[in-house]
Amino acid sequence: MANREGVDFTNLGRRIAGAFGDLLSTNYDDNRLFLLEGQYPVEETLRRLEMGLEKRNIPVFAKFDHGQNALEAGLELRPTTVLVFGSPKVGTGLMQADQSISLELPLRISVWEDESGSTWLAAPRMKRAAAEYGLENHSAVAGMQRLVETLIREAANVYGA
Repeated sequence: MANREGVDFTNLGRRIAGAFGDLLSTNYDDNRLFLLEGQYPVEETLRRLEMGLEKRNIPVFAKFDHGQNALEAGLELRPTTVLVFGSPKVGTGLMQADQSISLELPLRISVWEDESGSTWLAAPRMKRAAAEYGLENHSAVAGMQRLVETLIREAANVYGA
């Protein structure tokens, strides 16, 4: 398996270990989310994500700091931020095929700190989301997924993508 391309061994390892106990299980649906544990604190991870987007000339449309919003509401929440971004040139093609997929766009990546202080990054798996609209084979979907996974790996890992 070590020479097979495209296999996320981090999540595969966690799923195998999770079968023997909950210690390493993420308790998230890997079929629905692309999930990766980061090696940097949340703020540094977000900075790296934003740099990756800027390098690719992809605009950030919104940044939701749920931790700050909770604080302003008098509540507590560990650092949790969602970046919303995308390319209108790419997303429009999907919406031309089915405008209701606009509910899934633009793309987004969530970065949060768990109860043990680890940083996590997650994004919806585009092929699965697009399948709900019959668009899983649309030419833009695979590229969108590759982009999101590359951005997450670059931001999360000291070695890059």
